[in-house]
Amino acid sequence: MIDTENPDGPALLKELVLEYGVRGLRSRPPADGQFDRPSMRPLWRAAAEVDIVVNVLTSRENADGVDNLLREFPTVPAVLEHSLCLNLSTDRAATLRALDRLAKHENANVELCDLPALSDEPYPFADMHEPFRAIIEMYGPERCVWGSCFPLELWIPEITYADHHRAFRDELLTDERERKAILGDTAARLWFRGT
Repeated sequence: MIDTENPDGPALLKELVLEYGVRGLRSRPPADGQFDRPSMRPLWRAAAEVDIVVNVLTSRENADGVDNLLREFPTVPAVLEHSLCLNLSTDRAATLRALDRLAKHENANVELCDLPALSDEPYPFADMHEPFRAIIEMYGPERCVWGSCFPLELWIPEITYADHHRAFRDELLTDERERKAILGDTAARLWFRGT
């Protein structure tokens, strides 16, 4: 993450990418919560110039701003972390609608994680399969990436990484094409292309 108000932020981002191999910028709203602001654009422009992913950490309240940036920077692959913070949403249906609206952008990708945290049921967390299946349908498996919820012990101490991964691999994902994309190929394409 780089402070959006730091005028040296774009130069710092380029240095981190070119000198140290950084592969992504985490973009989140500053303290006032407004994602779409003029100071955000130089960092996204720098991300485009050095060809890295922007990991977007925000909620549906900022969907309009994310929509604007995705449209303005169509060559910048962006990952909507935590499925547009579905894990914090007080209105999951509204968050799913916002995700659906953002799916029209070919550069929009979505992180699938928090399945156990969102569920009111034990493994395999079946009550949350339908919303996650809906997200996969919106974006297609090639634009979905599994997120581990690291550090899982902090967020969901009663679940192991093995159970979290298994819930996706063996229960939620329906075929080998989905598994291959969501559990590996999408991440390789986004963060490790050309390496």
